[in-house]
Amino acid sequence: MNRYYTDIALDENWQPAVRSNGDFATVSDLDCLIQEIRLEALTTQGELFFDPEFGWSLPDFLHLRIDDLTLLEIEQRVYARLAAREEVETTSIGVVVRAEDTVVISAVWRWAGDSKTNRLQVSVGRVDIEVIAID
Repeated sequence: MNRYYTDIALDENWQPAVRSNGDFATVSDLDCLIQEIRLEALTTQGELFFDPEFGWSLPDFLHLRIDDLTLLEIEQRVYARLAAREEVETTSIGVVVRAEDTVVISAVWRWAGDSKTNRLQVSVGRVDIEVIAID
């Protein structure tokens, strides 16, 4: 990966993480990209004026009756947003969407030039969206 990324680290409540000296903590490189993907999963496209394509638009599915066609639409949307990232090896992307009490999205991918598999799990409930696991 040729590019370098740095951003303010966010804690489990999506607030800026603060170091003991009072400075904001930062995340860099792959950790930064993973944080960005977590944020993108919670964001609706068009929500950020400076990057209108950013977001998986999962709030579109809140309050909806979920059927097989809707599950397929969610799967394709998540796949397309991961594939749009130049850092992701597109042939490594896998997305599984299943309906339980909530819609659970499981996504896996590898960074270009890396053999480690990354995993993300997102829950879309009736009224909220939560990134429930990532490694």
